[in-house]
Amino acid sequence: MLTEHIRKVFNDCGDAGRAVAERLAASPNLRSSLNWLEQSPTAQILIGLLRREHKPAHEDLDAIESLERADGKADRRQAVENARMILVSTEVLEPRHALAGRYEAWARQVLAKVEQAADRWTLQQFHRHRLLPSVEGPCEAGKATRGTVRRAQNQLRAAIDLLAWAQLRGGLAGLDRSGVDEWLAGPSTRHWAREFLLWAIRQRLLDLPISAIPLRMPQSPPAVEDYQLRIDLAHRLLHEEGFPADVRVAGLLVVLYGQHLSRIASIERESVDPASTPPRIKLGKDWLELPEPMGRHIAELLAQGPRRNAPFIENARWLFLGDGAGTHLSSDRLGVRLAKYGIHARPMRNTVLFQLGTTVQPRTLARLLDLHINTAVDWVNKAGGIYANYWGQVLRDEDVEDLDLFDPGLETLDEDGDDDPEDLLDELGIL
Repeated sequence: MLTEHIRKVFNDCGDAGRAVAERLAASPNLRSSLNWLEQSPTAQILIGLLRREHKPAHEDLDAIESLERADGKADRRQAVENARMILVSTEVLEPRHALAGRYEAWARQVLAKVEQAADRWTLQQFHRHRLLPSVEGPCEAGKATRGTVRRAQNQLRAAIDLLAWAQLRGGLAGLDRSGVDEWLAGPSTRHWAREFLLWAIRQRLLDLPISAIPLRMPQSPPAVEDYQLRIDLAHRLLHEEGFPADVRVAGLLVVLYGQHLSRIASIERESVDPASTPPRIKLGKDWLELPEPMGRHIAELLAQGPRRNAPFIENARWLFLGDGAGTHLSSDRLGVRLAKYGIHARPMRNTVLFQLGTTVQPRTLARLLDLHINTAVDWVNKAGGIYANYWGQVLRDEDVEDLDLFDPGLETLDEDGDDDPEDLLDELGIL
């Protein structure tokens, strides 16, 4: 009876509606699905889209205006994004990277509120030709994080504020060096407009030299955790009871290998092989061997199903399952879960990369931990490791012929055991 009711609701929604109805009817808890259908704003958005004459598109979802919240804060558009995830998981929509899509939808709504037409056009060009590619590029490479989106959002907000401020001073074209200095002398968030100012100079919208735009003030050194804390956490996560499987595995990937939470959250099940000897995981292009009993902990996590019985929840792809249709756990929620057990991801990651940078060559760090080679070189240089400076110059050289000259040396270093992660961890006293 409940199944028939679900199909009846989507009866006049075409083939796309029937696909959604079939997935909803296949839920293990039909009563929960029925409540969701009657009460969830996501369901209302879905039904409204599916009853239109044309097939739903991402642009239809982007065009849905954000609701005003009682507390005055910006709406997170969670219902819209949930509807998008459902339509993608039922193959009604083509997949689109969630972070790039979310940023683009946000930018479209923010830019629409800019009153001056000329400023709005300038900002749209900046968004389209500079900021959007800066988000889409990492997304296509699989290295985008929420920080990628936040950076672009901060830069666009600062550009909007700068143009509004410049209106009282003759507009963007009327800014001179003293005007730029006056702007940057304000709150520290104004430095996010630096990218816009550089772009405006290159587009000949601002008659200033590049040198007129100062660099942002140096930031404080990266926070790090105590070395002994890392050893203690690694031992507890590997050998002691009392940790949920997801916290244990994610915590070990942070404590042992310094992985970003966004990378951990998006690991796919096909990228882990707990049954091999030794167990292994693919964080970058190459498989990384793991210490025991980490393979057993990963197998325990793989055996778990979704954390709640909700419509459209799947467990076919991701290692860390999310609560949305076909989604993985968000990095924010994963960070909160780890923090409850004393694992603070950012300072711990800094500690790991600093310590590994003292003894590991940048090429090995970059390949096994999926770091950009420049990031690996920077950490080795910060740590003052045995490969500092010299290897940085070699690996940053893009001339293939020059790199070939150093192949014998690279091979010799590989034979010394730098590629063995267990040896590295053993040297540092972790195992």
